[in-house]
Amino acid sequence: MSADWKVIYYEDENSCFEVMEFIEKRMKNKQVKIFSWLSLLEERGPELPQPYSDLLKDGIHELRIKLSGKQTWILYFFCFKKFIVLTNVFIKTIDTAPEKAVSKANERRNFSYADLMIRSLGGYTMKTLKRHFNQKLKDERFKEMYIEEKRFAEISLMLHEAREMNALSQKEVAKKAHITQQQLSKVENGVNCNIITFLKVCNALGLDINFNRPPSTKKSA
Repeated sequence: MSADWKVIYYEDENSCFEVMEFIEKRMKNKQVKIFSWLSLLEERGPELPQPYSDLLKDGIHELRIKLSGKQTWILYFFCFKKFIVLTNVFIKTIDTAPEKAVSKANERRNFSYADLMIRSLGGYTMKTLKRHFNQKLKDERFKEMYIEEKRFAEISLMLHEAREMNALSQKEVAKKAHITQQQLSKVENGVNCNIITFLKVCNALGLDINFNRPPSTKKSA
């Protein structure tokens, strides 16, 4: 994970961490997907593009992650050009973020500025994504799953950026790839797809995919 931004969990007055607790309640395969996109947020900060992240209003942003067909939105804000604070989370049921969730994030944002300043200057330990993530990596199976999921998230983002760079709509790329727009949307959202669909999208975008064969471990006779 990048050191440019530090992702931290908002802590409420009851010492609860809403976003972290949400992650902990998910199954392992959902956890690795959430960590993959949070890692990309930490690496890219405000440069993570739409539709993966977006500014809602009053400095509150959203990170969109599709879990089991449902869009999960994690709300956050940037602070002191150093921190990304994860405030709250909700499962999307309508096209726009509910006002209640945005207001909740805004209230936490207003409180956090002074709190973060005190903690930063006082050397207090904060609950960071990196510390939480490193604890998870002690589980070897989790580590394997994360490496695979993070790579898939990076590829999904690469395909989206290649399409945007060529000024093509999803409908146009789907037509060239002979797949449905819904299939393309799933690929760009980091939803698992088969290798044929992936190659069709790459061909439609004019991307070369090189698979390097690993060196042989067989000893010569």
